[in-house]
Parts: sequence; structure tokens; C-alpha cells
Amino acid sequence: MNTRAIRVIAIAAFSALLFAFLPLRSGAAAPRPVSQRDTPTYQWGINTLVSYDCIPEGTWQQWATTQVNAFKALGANSIAIGIPIYTDSWTSNNVYSKLDCAGGFYTTPPPNLVGDIVTIAHAAGLQVLVRPLLDQASLAPDNRWRGQIEPTNPKLWFTNYFNALQPYLAMAQQYGVEHFAIATELDSMLHFPYWSQVIAGAKRIYTGDLVFTGLWAPGGEKRYPGTSPGIDTYVGIQHVTPAATPSQLLAGWNKALKTFDPLPYMSRETIDEVTIPAQTGAYTYPYIFDVPYTRQPFNQTIQANWFTMVCRFVKSHHLGGVYFWGPSIFEFQGGLPTAPDKSVSYNIQPASQRVLHNCFTT
Repeated sequence: MNTRAIRVIAIAAFSALLFAFLPLRSGAAAPRPVSQRDTPTYQWGINTLVSYDCIPEGTWQQWATTQVNAFKALGANSIAIGIPIYTDSWTSNNVYSKLDCAGGFYTTPPPNLVGDIVTIAHAAGLQVLVRPLLDQASLAPDNRWRGQIEPTNPKLWFTNYFNALQPYLAMAQQYGVEHFAIATELDSMLHFPYWSQVIAGAKRIYTGDLVFTGLWAPGGEKRYPGTSPGIDTYVGIQHVTPAATPSQLLAGWNKALKTFDPLPYMSRETIDEVTIPAQTGAYTYPYIFDVPYTRQPFNQTIQANWFTMVCRFVKSHHLGGVYFWGPSIFEFQGGLPTAPDKSVSYNIQPASQRVLHNCFTT
């Protein structure tokens, strides 16, 4: 299953949970140490999913350079690097990186190649957020997503989870990565006591900013000492038409703060992932990416207005920043769509690129 299909399954599974709550809804240059890098007032960033199928190193670096330059041209000062890690089922205790060149699938990139991307990003003046993401292909047959896993032995799961992260924590320290997400969308695992051990172990390896990323959803946020709060947000807004303005959409999210979830850590929070399909009707369900165009026609304005709203939300509430979901590194050979892209409606469309440039630079 390719990465795009996995992403659709992930969001479709997520929708089943969130619907009930919607009130609106290696030749790398030596890096500088983490402590010597400055942190801008806002993290203005774009996500890339960096998966790997033994791509030649030169091609890999070319894609990364193209992508970093494309993000920087929009005014971004940050890039979020998503790294897939794997489990065997929603009840499995196994968590691991996977490299399968013969299987024809994109899998986990080796740490040194992720370090190449970090070096390229730093050379361009971008800071970096590394985000290990539990891949959901093995969860899809049971209609589960990463926030619904129930390992039979949670203590063993946490041991294996930390072991999977260790090489990337070491890479992050070596290459001066500014931010590392120690958890992302692991709702069902939030309240286990083993997180303190994982965080303490991570801090022995990595001295940068550890981010604990939940969901903007009731019970989806958890703050642990030694970490910074982050959220992924796909809160939809009901009872709005496709003609809704960014101001009307912003009123919807502001209402969600009062009636849905007040984001208790807002003053320190970053939005680590947000997007919406460029399709009419997506305001209500921004997390569903596989609705056919016969039902919800392609419409760049929907995504552009949503991104405008998100930017205003971040600025008006003084969040730490936002990372919009962007193309995987192998799409467009590292670039962005130069024309409306109906093949993947949630890719950052040309109209939305203009919005992001205005958001990031004004």
C-alpha cells in the first residue's frame, strides 16, 4: 500500500472517532549544537513525510534540496520531517523501524539520511521538527487508527517504542535538531505512567525541545514535565456553506474553544499538523480525504480559505506556530504543485501556496 493510501486510511479511521465530538467541526557538514540555534517567535512550517525505498543518496538529497527551497520560498522558517515507524496490529506490543527495499513500499528512512535532510534544512535557515509517526496500514483492516491501539502488554510496548526512537533521538542530537515529537496522536496511550520513563530516557540522549503532540479533541491533550505541548487539528465546522469566509471559519474555531475543547496549553502550543482537501464540503469534515469529486467537486478556494483561517487563529491566540501538511518527499521530486492538482486534493494547491506566503511573511 502506498503512503498516500495509508494517509487516507488514517484520516478515515480518525473521522470515526472525532465525528462524535464535533460541535462545529552522510557527507553532512558538522551541525551546530541545539543550544546555539535561535528559535523564531513563530514556527512557520510545512510537514513532509520522509519514507524510503533505498532511493539513491544523490536523488534523495536532490529531492530534499528542492523541497526545502520550495518551503523556504513560501516564507517558512521550519520543516517537520515525518518518519514512519511500524507495528503489527492494533493489539501488538511490537514497535520498530522497517527497511524493505524488495517489497516495493516506502518504509523507514535510515537516521543518517534523515540527518542529510536536517543539514540541508539548516543550511537554508530552517529549523527542524522530527516526527516519528506510527504507520497505520496494519491497523486499517480493523478500522483502527494510531490513537486507538491497545497493546496487550503496555509496559513492553513502551520499551519497544523507546527502542525504535533511540536512533532518531541520537541523530537529532548529532545534527542539532531543534524539536523532536516524542509522541504523536497516541490518544489511547496518553495516560500510562511509562511516559515519564520514555521522556527521561529521551533526555539522556537529546537535549533539544521534546514535543508531546496530541489531538485537538476532548481528552486528546496531555502535558508531561519536560515536554512542550503540540496538537494536530482536524476540527470541522458544521452549518457553513462553501461560500463561508475565513472570518466566519475563524468564528467557528473560536466557538470550538468554548464548547469543544479549550486547549488548556494554548499559550505554549504549536499546531504540528493541519490540512484540508481542496473540495467543496470539506469544511465540515476536513479529515476525510477520499470523497470522490462527483460528490464534492475540486475547489482550491476551500483549502485557501481554511489555511487563511488557521493562520489567523495562530496569530490571534499567540500559539507557538503551525505546520501545514505538505507533499511527501517523493511527490513532485521534492517540489510543490505548480498547477491545480486533482490527483491529491489535500496537497498544498497553488492558491493555498499564496496564502501560506502571506501568512508566513506578514
